[in-house]
Amino acid sequence: SWAAEPRTSGSLPAEEGSVSFQAYLDTIEDEADLVPRLLVDRVEEKGYDASSASTILEALAQDHGLGRGHAMVLVHAHKKGSTMTP
Repeated sequence: SWAAEPRTSGSLPAEEGSVSFQAYLDTIEDEADLVPRLLVDRVEEKGYDASSASTILEALAQDHGLGRGHAMVLVHAHKKGSTMTP
């Protein structure tokens, strides 16, 4: 989840054939070994402008090896919260 604490249970169910927003957050946590909120906090601590999506994307790619799709999920969660609406 977007919380500052590591998850303790599995992902939320996704519609068949799609990847859920939560699944992206879980993968980010697994790959970076940090909860998503802390990744964005680190971007800000390093002096990057966390209000700029392109800056966050660049920082997450350079510092944590995250691809554009996963980084965009973090940008969305940072700017709009951790839920997706259709």
